[in-house]
Amino acid sequence: MSGTQNYQGKTKPALKIEVRDAKGNLIAGIESLSVQENRQLTRVRHLEISRGGETIDVVPGVSEKSLNINGIVFFSEGGYLKDTFNRLDPIGSEASHADARVKGYYNLSDQLAGFDIYESSLSVDGNYYTTIHPNCWIQNRGRNITIQGDVKVMETLTVLVGGNSRDDYQTA
Repeated sequence: MSGTQNYQGKTKPALKIEVRDAKGNLIAGIESLSVQENRQLTRVRHLEISRGGETIDVVPGVSEKSLNINGIVFFSEGGYLKDTFNRLDPIGSEASHADARVKGYYNLSDQLAGFDIYESSLSVDGNYYTTIHPNCWIQNRGRNITIQGDVKVMETLTVLVGGNSRDDYQTA
């Protein structure tokens, strides 16, 4: 069964959210994503004394998109993160990296390149519909660690999208 996925006894996910580098390598998975779009609006006002201050028109500015992410896991298999982040292994174990300078991803300044976020949904006809948010940069990052029986580490990010999102369609 070389080169094919065996889904026997399993179902394909109907929705998946992935983070990929510029070369298309999978570098992270996302549990929850919300999309916000914002733009400034400027009022153009009358200058005449009798109508001074009245709004004549509203001029839209450039729209900006940001993504709020709850639950993200960065993968380091195959060294995919080496072109995107300064550091490879989020745990920073001695076994994975002998050089102490490449242990762990800890700081926002570790991001060296933008990445793309793919929102893919599987339709009933077996086709994937994907929205791609290109050239994303992390604006802020936080971690919440909970210990109640199991240890839960929830990483949250706010990401600014550097380009216009686009849709893609892949047939089954």
